[in-house]
Amino acid sequence: RLASYRVDGGTARRGWLASPGGDLLALSAVGEVTLVSTAQRRLIAYDGGGARLWSVSFPDVVLAAPAPAPDGDIVAVSLDGTLRRIDLATGETVWSTTLRTDVATTPAVGAGLVVVVDRGGAVMARSLGDGSARWSTELSRATRAAAGEGVVAVQGGDAAVWVLDPHDGA
Repeated sequence: RLASYRVDGGTARRGWLASPGGDLLALSAVGEVTLVSTAQRRLIAYDGGGARLWSVSFPDVVLAAPAPAPDGDIVAVSLDGTLRRIDLATGETVWSTTLRTDVATTPAVGAGLVVVVDRGGAVMARSLGDGSARWSTELSRATRAAAGEGVVAVQGGDAAVWVLDPHDGA
């Protein structure tokens, strides 16, 4: 079960309850929308009052929280590498692409890109606009990425950090 709480001063009061079905794998919020991924391979959105807004099925589980996009959409990736931009209000897929690799981390969104790091250290950039491939590079031990205007930063498992050009990944 999923429960929301509101804190008023020093008192927490339960707000709403929901039963998304299956084990909960990831939980996040974008504005007033709560996002939950489940072991049933679904990503579910709830509004601020606990009403289910939508539910989207994926071919595999979504292990990491979706990333918000600048215009109110979200970007989510499932373990099998299915990458989708989703309209947060409606749950409609804006675009979808398959990376054909294992991904368990939150995508990074910035500089007009969606940047994904797979379990093997491959860093892949897709266009935020249409999901088309922009560039990819191999960085052994890469674990996650952050993207902003003019920069993509990738963190390695040994605390190494690489700064990449968002135009070509160099």
